This record gives sequence, C-alpha cells and structure tokens, in this order.
Amino acid sequence: MTELRYIEVTGSPRAMGEAHGEAFRDAIRKFTERRIEYCLGFVDKYDPGRPVGRVDVLRAAEQVLGAHRQYDDAVWQEFEGIARGADLGLPELLVANGLTDLRDLVLMADGTSAGPRKLGNAGAPGGGDTGECTSFACSAETCDGSPIIGQTWDMHPDAREYLVVVRRRPNDTPETLSLTTVGCLSLVGLNSEGVAVCNNNLVPTDPRPGVNYLFAITRALASTTALEAVRAIEETPRLSGHNFVVGDAEDAFNVETTATASARTEVKRGVFVHANHYTAPALLPAAYERIDMAGSRWREAHLMELFRDAPHLTTADTCWKLLSDNTRGAGAVCNEDYDGVYGESATVATAVIEPAKGRLVICAGGARLGRAHAFGF
Repeated sequence: MTELRYIEVTGSPRAMGEAHGEAFRDAIRKFTERRIEYCLGFVDKYDPGRPVGRVDVLRAAEQVLGAHRQYDDAVWQEFEGIARGADLGLPELLVANGLTDLRDLVLMADGTSAGPRKLGNAGAPGGGDTGECTSFACSAETCDGSPIIGQTWDMHPDAREYLVVVRRRPNDTPETLSLTTVGCLSLVGLNSEGVAVCNNNLVPTDPRPGVNYLFAITRALASTTALEAVRAIEETPRLSGHNFVVGDAEDAFNVETTATASARTEVKRGVFVHANHYTAPALLPAAYERIDMAGSRWREAHLMELFRDAPHLTTADTCWKLLSDNTRGAGAVCNEDYDGVYGESATVATAVIEPAKGRLVICAGGARLGRAHAFGF
C-alpha cells in the first residue's frame, strides 16, 4: 500500500510554494502529464471522435489563468511558487490542480482547435459513473457537541502514487494541514482555527472561465469560522461545479455549486451525506445528464443507511469504520478496486476531521486496508 508523503513549508505564500515544488519536482511533472491524458480521455468518453488534443487542454488552462491570478493574491503566489519550484509552466500546473473543472470546460465550452462546440446534455448517451467521492457531515448534536466531517477521495487509481500531506505555516494567516497531490493546493484540509473543508466532484452544464475548486478550498482555509469559509466558496467565481462540506467546532454546512449558482444546507441535526450527483432542487436543471449516476446514488444512500444504524453519539472512530465499508452494490463507499475491474476510479485516500480537536486522520487508499495517520495542531 502506498504511504503518504509529508512536507512542512513556512514563510510567504511564494516561499511555501517554491519549497513544495522543489521537493517534488519530478513527481509533479509526471503527475501533470497523467492529468492531461485523463482530461483528454474524459472528453473522448463523452464526445467520442471529437478532435481534441493536448494543445486544447493547455489552451483552456491558459484562458482561465487570468481569473486565477485575480482571485486571491496569496493563493496565486503559492501556486506560482509551486510552478517555479517544479520548473513547470503555469497552464500545465493548472491542469494538475483543476483537472475535473478543466475537463468540464473543455468538454462543454466553446473553443477547441476543432471549432465552436457546445455539447451540454446533447449528444449520444454517456458512459458510466465517474466514481469520485462520498462525503459526510455529522452535526454537533449527533457528535456530543462538535461536528465531524470526512470523505473518501476517489480518483484514477494511480493518484495514490502522488499523495502528500502539506503542513503550511504561513506568516500571517492560519496554519493548515492539507491532504492533496504533489504540486497541488489544498484538496481536503483543516486549519489552526478549527475550520475544515472536504469536497465531492459534480458535473454541471455551465462551466465558464473562472477559478478551480482547489483555489477556492485554499482560500476558504484562511477563514476563522465555517460560515466565513462557506461565504468564501459561495463568492468564488467558479470554473465548474463541486460540492463542499465545511465544519468548525460548532457548525457544519454542505454547499452544492455549479459554476454560476450554489445551494447551502446547514447541518443542524443528524448526518448529511453527499456523493456526486446534484440534490438541491434549484440546481438540478444544471446537472450534466449524460453520466450514469446510479453508483453515486447508491453510495450516498448506503452510507446514510450505515449512519442511521450506527450508535446515536457518533465518534471519529465510528466514521472511520463506516468509510471502510466495502459492500458493493451499484458502487462502493470504500472502493479498493485498484485493478479497474469495476470502473476507472477507486478510493485513493480517506479522511476524517474533528475540527474542535484540531485533528485530521488520513490514509492512502481505502480505510479498510489503509494505514491511518493522525495529524493535528
């Protein structure tokens, strides 16, 4: 089983980024090329035969660099520092950071070398479930006073080879602990103020030149409360859609987004579970319908059922155990299918976060077989 890399970076955003990029230069460059290939594969799967190449992916990334540069100076400085340290172009690194958002843009927005195109929900029937992630937020009353959030992160199995935990000690903003991949900003994280963020991929039909979700998460992790982090995500000029789970010592929220709209749910009671399909009624018209969501719906319902059957007061150990469930129906919460027997994606990492305790538990791969590593403040 792949183990987790770990790095501590300190100082200015640019200095932290450069240290990150230099430490993992070769791995970042390899990971970036794999993500460009996956972007092309996604487009070919849902619009087969369309003449899209590497140049189109990088052109799409180039077209949205300005939005990222203007979004948040500290986040941009760290990103640019990573690129400098890894000796890698900014468009290439943006693909590594924002694969799922950029592939939506390349698939559905207008410009490729093949000419104008807007696919939306038109075209031939699409392929299977994208696999992706299953997340949860346990309310304070369910967890004896303080919320717990967590998720599986499902992606192409080789992403396990590039996992890293980054502890950032910036000069003038909260310290952060983040699970991510080499060369990338925060994917799943907790800060020293007790604010935590998890996420799931969603595919809407309204991608636009905007900011990818890792930039939004990194900015949100500079917040001092969950509500402040939620507002940061909602106010982001997003590139595409994602679902965000946000918590602190008192509150938990779920935020579904498309590129242009969002829907917030405050998790005041019980447990909220989310997978990779839209559930907010106001956002359903924007859902991309050519992806088979049977697996996503099954995972969401199954994990919700597991929580309902769990003890009334939920602990982090309980959450870890439930995320390790590998019962296979139309999908699996803990999907350790690294050989691709059932699909293209597998659980490449698992995380459970207790914001009130400043504690983040992570493993490479699924929680059933993976070795848990605890980090904290």
